[in-house]
Amino acid sequence: MRILVSVLLLAPPAFCMGMMFPLGLSIWRRKAELLPFFWSANGITSMFASAGHGLVDRIRNRQNIRAGRMLLCRLCSNDRRKPTCKPDGRVCSEAGQKTRIASPG
Repeated sequence: MRILVSVLLLAPPAFCMGMMFPLGLSIWRRKAELLPFFWSANGITSMFASAGHGLVDRIRNRQNIRAGRMLLCRLCSNDRRKPTCKPDGRVCSEAGQKTRIASPG
């Protein structure tokens, strides 16, 4: 049943998206010298779309890992006060502590 619902939901937009390129080719059929350009433009945009999807997915995974590190830092702190963590999640310190920097002189 789920497969049938999925197909019924995805078929109309897929049909419409798949019709744009053939319709565009039929409109420009009088200019036969441009057909190779249209085919190459279709191919390059498909390649950019797949590469862009991979990049967006990688960024989303990095944000999820960062959020997981922050949660782990919070769970592992001895004190139940809110810990302060660096954005990369590597260094954690308790909220009440201040770090001193030694002066050179």
